[in-house]
Amino acid sequence: MSTGFYEILPFFAGIGFGLISGSEIAMLTVAASTKYKWRRAWTITLAGLVTMIPVGAAIYYFFTVLPQMLLGLAAGAVIFLIGAYFLFKGSTNAGEEHEEESRISAGMLGIYSGVVLEGIEILTVVVSLGAVTGELAPSVLGLLIGWSIPLAAVRFLKPLIERMEERFIKIAVGLIMMVIAGSLILLHLP
Repeated sequence: MSTGFYEILPFFAGIGFGLISGSEIAMLTVAASTKYKWRRAWTITLAGLVTMIPVGAAIYYFFTVLPQMLLGLAAGAVIFLIGAYFLFKGSTNAGEEHEEESRISAGMLGIYSGVVLEGIEILTVVVSLGAVTGELAPSVLGLLIGWSIPLAAVRFLKPLIERMEERFIKIAVGLIMMVIAGSLILLHLP
């Protein structure tokens, strides 16, 4: 293979990983929109993505010290639990409109944490790949492009999503997140 292939590999790998990660982040945004208004859901998602800036810098600095397998297993387990939570919420009585302020705050924190954890997992892979190949900027640019595509799709499909019953959205989000997280856990097992 030519040297040119290795120069563009991090960019396209970043896009691929970003699409996978962005799909999970988009599912969290959709799940948040069932509980809160769209503006708050997007605010939570944006806050999680902005958190990735210093986290990405730290990952770049420590990527050789942190065992990627352990980080991947932990992030996959937490994402699986968040998916199980949405599956549970979707399969139980979703007619409860009156929630305490602490439950609302805990739900917002859960969505934010899911975005951050998903971002950390994929950011670790992409930054490590970019750092090893010496192509960090193209790798991160590819990740940003990959993240933006599913989020733009959610924004475009918002009218369709709003017509869906909340219970079915939660079940779909839960199942998708659990399957993806289970796959990630299996990939990180020795």
